[in-house]
Amino acid sequence: MTGIMKTPSKRIRKQRIDGLRFIRFLRHSLHHRIWERVVGISLMGGFIATCAAVLVAYATILPELELTTRIFLVVPLRLKAKHLAYGATALAIVLLCIDRTRTVSHSAYLGGCAAGWLYAHLLGFGRTSFLQRHLQQRRAAAARYERLSIDELMNEEIDPLLEKISIYGLVSLTRKERRNLCKARETILQKTHAA
Repeated sequence: MTGIMKTPSKRIRKQRIDGLRFIRFLRHSLHHRIWERVVGISLMGGFIATCAAVLVAYATILPELELTTRIFLVVPLRLKAKHLAYGATALAIVLLCIDRTRTVSHSAYLGGCAAGWLYAHLLGFGRTSFLQRHLQQRRAAAARYERLSIDELMNEEIDPLLEKISIYGLVSLTRKERRNLCKARETILQKTHAA
């Protein structure tokens, strides 16, 4: 029983340790960035982009995880991982727009943010994108047309469109309605030829 009870606390402790490691990782990247500004040479060109990629991937995988650090070793600062990633992405866009002399560095930073987000999405984390939702809706509509019988297809899809045409004319149909009418016609022709 005690082994089962220790598991959640170990997970929480591990998440805290991972959060602290991640914050230290970001501090080191900030120190390198400051060093680059002071000295004028870039120590690690891709290091900032890598930090951005890790930050955004981390925030996509664990968006509600609260990260805590101390400002000047006194004031505690708590941020959710997703807000930190939003801030990093906004900073990358602002730096790219404002500082045009170092375009490659800022482009790499923004590219790192995009790469981290894409990597986390390819692993299956985060919300579905607009493109994924659109493709799912198209697949569902195509499957619906296949499941409907000819009578159901006539009653649900074609009859309302034909009534609209008889009242307002053919020009009243939208592009989507015209596509649905053609798709329903093709489906009915395929089902009648198959039967």
